[in-house]
Amino acid sequence: MTWDSGSRALRDRDYVARVRRHRPSALLPLIAQTSATYALESSWLQSPYRKYTPWAPADAARMSLAYGNEYRQGADDADLLRILDMYVRLEDHFLRETDEDALGRWLLRASGEQVTYQEPVFQDLARTAAMLTQTAGTRQARCLRPGWEEELLGARLSQYVGIAQLLWASALSCDGRCDPNSLTTPGTQRICAEIPAETIVSVTEKHVVTDTAAYRQVNERARESKDPLLRRLRVQPAARHAPGEGVRSRLPRTGQPAHPGEGEPAGHLLGHHRGRGGRGEGPARERQVGRRGHR
Repeated sequence: MTWDSGSRALRDRDYVARVRRHRPSALLPLIAQTSATYALESSWLQSPYRKYTPWAPADAARMSLAYGNEYRQGADDADLLRILDMYVRLEDHFLRETDEDALGRWLLRASGEQVTYQEPVFQDLARTAAMLTQTAGTRQARCLRPGWEEELLGARLSQYVGIAQLLWASALSCDGRCDPNSLTTPGTQRICAEIPAETIVSVTEKHVVTDTAAYRQVNERARESKDPLLRRLRVQPAARHAPGEGVRSRLPRTGQPAHPGEGEPAGHLLGHHRGRGGRGEGPARERQVGRRGHR
């Protein structure tokens, strides 16, 4: 394959139209799988044409969720590569400026877009417990009163962090997907002995999963300007919630066997590393599971 992306800056509306050409149910699993393939920062420059940096797939997923519909065509690896190439070539109003501070402003903008994806995930998760539960304060806390963890998070902080690690690890090994039915399969007893399956599901639904309609509402509320040059610079709703399939409904009741292939994975976009699971498009979904970048 010969790839010549050219150097012409692209209009944002052309990029969005290219994303909307494909069904979300086809494009999002593809984004999840390729994002999982190139999870590690060291792999970004090894990706095809160096296009698979996490902020690009994250924006494509956002556009598909916010503006896509199921009355469109499918998607393959070549389609995603062209979408990511278009993202890289989007017009940037910072590059139009020529004063002596123009480069600094562009670097600040690029850092805001990219640096959050370069944070060490597991270290950040561990630091949460160190700061909030293992550090003695110099004065009496007003908000961190006894029971604050369960009240705020729905679980102990150690469980909450463990659930985040579990979702992250699941996405890494399953093409960016997370299947709650796996909590009932052999080998998960040690996990569920530490964190009950129902706690994992309830915390995930409360703090990680949202549906397409709610995602679109949050995305629209985050829109502070109609300037297309500023669209991708605003708050990313998936930083708070991952667009996702309802998790609780996919988990068999206690005592029920989990039949292989009974339910499709609960979602996409939960991580970035090549997994061993199959991709499969399946029927169109009203709700998708995902997360910002690879966090």
